[in-house]
Amino acid sequence: MLERKWKRQVPVYLFTGFLESGKTTFMNESMAEPEFTAGERNLCILCEEGEVEPDFTDNTEISIEYIEDEASVSKEYFLMLNEKYKPEKILIEYNGMWKMEDLYLTMPDNWIICQEMTFVDSGSFTAYNMNMRNLVYDKLKYTDMVIFNRFEEDYDVMEFHKTVRNANRNAQIIYESPAGKIQVDEIEDPLPFDVEADTIELEDRDYAYWYQDIMAEPDVYKGKTMILSAMVKSKGIEGKDRFVVGRPLMTCCAEDIEFAGMRCIAECDTALEHNNWARIEGKVHIAVNEKEDQRVPVIHVSKIEYTEMPDNVLATFY
Repeated sequence: MLERKWKRQVPVYLFTGFLESGKTTFMNESMAEPEFTAGERNLCILCEEGEVEPDFTDNTEISIEYIEDEASVSKEYFLMLNEKYKPEKILIEYNGMWKMEDLYLTMPDNWIICQEMTFVDSGSFTAYNMNMRNLVYDKLKYTDMVIFNRFEEDYDVMEFHKTVRNANRNAQIIYESPAGKIQVDEIEDPLPFDVEADTIELEDRDYAYWYQDIMAEPDVYKGKTMILSAMVKSKGIEGKDRFVVGRPLMTCCAEDIEFAGMRCIAECDTALEHNNWARIEGKVHIAVNEKEDQRVPVIHVSKIEYTEMPDNVLATFY
């Protein structure tokens, strides 16, 4: 009975960023809008305390819960909140020092993130990015919008822009001056290869940009022929003609290096040699991951030629 009852989807508005970045101020402004809260059961989950206090505590249409430590972020806790408040809309102000994955993996299935916004204090951004780059990247990777508050005229826009784009090609970027003047980032980011071509022959140094783009916009590559060099991974993959090609990818620093692999199906007779480097050619198809409700690219490989390991195997955003 309870499971059927809570299959109704609940929209979640997620506000991330480090302390004093402007999250609570924005929430206060949002909550002050009658159309944002009126007529709904709103649940606000606050995960840190800053200098600015929430000023909507007396609003009877908004229930507030506080999470004081990261260990409390659990599916059991969120399900309890679901049952207790029966929310129709949820706002989460998430602690900037906590990993986003811990939240994503513990939210109930019917909690749907409809907007994620990341707030940044422009004056401290460079220091955060130098000293806690993993956490900065963690907040930028999946966000829909980045708002740089207190952005002074003499700041280097391109430095801020590149940092965001190395983590996220699709997020909207907004710069707000101390006086409240808004500037929307309209800098174009052309890819280092011709995405309009029917056949894309990838240079080794462009792998990171290609991988980021095809995973974000797989349908753009549907039907295109890819030619690229990568490492073949065939062990532990179900199906004798299934394999993965990829490279170790570094997004921000050595600690975050991970293998960025692309699913492949062999349509040629060449034997698969695990952990060897190869130049492959094949056409991009789209598969549907029903479990995660995602469209994912798969290369149907028509040609495999084994090669020597390149001098630089690491994929980076240069």
